[in-house]
Amino acid sequence: MDDLEPSNYAAMKYSWTDLTEIISGRHFDRLKRSIQQEHIYRAYTSKLKKNWISIHDYILHTKFNYDVVSVPQNTPGTLGSKNIEPDGTSSDECTSEMRRIETPPLGCRLAATRPDHEASFVPERLIVKNDFPYYLEDGIEHWVLWKLGDLSESDVDWGIEQLRNKDTYKEILYWINPIHLKSLPDIDHAHIVCFAKRVVSFE
Repeated sequence: MDDLEPSNYAAMKYSWTDLTEIISGRHFDRLKRSIQQEHIYRAYTSKLKKNWISIHDYILHTKFNYDVVSVPQNTPGTLGSKNIEPDGTSSDECTSEMRRIETPPLGCRLAATRPDHEASFVPERLIVKNDFPYYLEDGIEHWVLWKLGDLSESDVDWGIEQLRNKDTYKEILYWINPIHLKSLPDIDHAHIVCFAKRVVSFE
């Protein structure tokens, strides 16, 4: 069985030296989660796929502040289209306050829809910690830069600058996976890893 193949998982945590070698050599397929991390990730995405039209919709809602509506179970993937209409369920059953996986009404799934009201801010790009990072040594953080539309070099520069402004990281590396390695190709994104500054105690 594919799941039992050791090469599909990281057996040891990646050091900063490992990451530098892998990223500079563009060997992105060598970056993996541990088997425990992968099981958690798969369970999470499996539940998402049952409750949402697509993972794209879930990201648009939870990261980009899109509203959420319930739609019939057999609705094809709509990927955050503006023309999604609710299926008649009440606002109590499906509200824009849903920020984590929620169970939709019976016979329905959840879909993202761009807010019509001006008060709701929809960012064009944002940078957040990766919910499911690779198997990294302590002191290394994995971030994701998400972009609605095409990701440019200036977007990456902006993301790195946001992290540098935290004055927390000693070194920063980034990469953009080729299409065949992207788990979510519908929303452009870059991966950024940061090596935290060492804190020396003289106590």
